[in-house]
Amino acid sequence: MGIYHVVAQGNNKQIIFEDEADYRRFLGLLRECKHLYGIKILAWSLMENHVHLCVEDLENNLADFMHRLLGCYAMYLNARHGRGGHLFQDRCFSDSIIDESQLLECVRYITNNCLYAGICSLEEYPWNSDHEYTDVPDIVSPEIVLGLLGGAQQYREFISSHTHCVYSFEGPGPLSSEEALRIARAVAASLGVHLSEIKALPVRKRNEAVRQLRRHGLSNRHIGRLCAISESTISRIVRG
Repeated sequence: MGIYHVVAQGNNKQIIFEDEADYRRFLGLLRECKHLYGIKILAWSLMENHVHLCVEDLENNLADFMHRLLGCYAMYLNARHGRGGHLFQDRCFSDSIIDESQLLECVRYITNNCLYAGICSLEEYPWNSDHEYTDVPDIVSPEIVLGLLGGAQQYREFISSHTHCVYSFEGPGPLSSEEALRIARAVAASLGVHLSEIKALPVRKRNEAVRQLRRHGLSNRHIGRLCAISESTISRIVRG
């Protein structure tokens, strides 16, 4: 699809946005760089120590785009706040979006990131692309997502169903316990049951639930702890 979820994180998870001026400067650079490199922004979220972007890159310019964006912002921030050294981790994490369903889940995840992080509700958070889908778009190119969902009203309903979001991206390594719990609850909700009820489902439905949890990145240990199913049973289900 040529669509990617990119995460840029502060070096050692340091703060990269100290005040409103910093957020606005980054957005100005994002606006400039997307035009310069022919990148479409489908969703964005600026958090205190990291950035989420969902982008369409049909010209293979993503690496140059991110290098310029982060490099220019680091120069600005270091000069403004008298910092030195690396602002961002040496490399960005990126995840290739493979189909339309994953794209929509990615957009929902990025948009609700402030809520998942326990900062505030989506309505209270100003530093993401949500308002661009129901108002006049600025940085975002909304036509792909709105076309898949059917319009702004359907977008709002989809984004608001944040408890059903099964997408997660934390870079390399296993999911955190918090992310595993969020995804497990979303998978259970998609099956019409509470997480605690998965163990008691009919065998075929239970096994499919376990396989879904594994497909969404949960380890056997996560599933065993959250669903009270032995890891040996989970291993047999996954192998079968």
